[in-house]
Amino acid sequence: MAEMNFDELLAKRAQREHDKTKTCRILVPNTEKCLISTIPNDAKIMKWFGQVRSGDTEKLFDAIDDALYTCCPALQDQKLREQIGARVPTDVVPLLFSVAERNQMGYDLFKFVGIFKEEDENDEESEDIVKN
Repeated sequence: MAEMNFDELLAKRAQREHDKTKTCRILVPNTEKCLISTIPNDAKIMKWFGQVRSGDTEKLFDAIDDALYTCCPALQDQKLREQIGARVPTDVVPLLFSVAERNQMGYDLFKFVGIFKEEDENDEESEDIVKN
């Protein structure tokens, strides 16, 4: 295994900065539509990671709702919030989507931001946390 050299480390930093501008399409279950998702800051990702791995279902869905709201600009529309009666911004998510829909969308979003990896799909613990 070779060590990374100075130029490779600089390239890694440039790639990390570029990755912060990535977007992803999160399919809304039972539709042919999607929500555009952006990458949040590291503090948010670490918070959600802890909530997801806690094994507490309530914390899991708090993380999903916060992540969907934070990463999907369409859900942050003030008029939408007013129209559906969301007092707290993240309430938009459970007012619009069922538990099953939030579960699937959260799983897809968490793969995008790196909380889950593709190989996690075969990880029994991961499936127990989000997929089931």
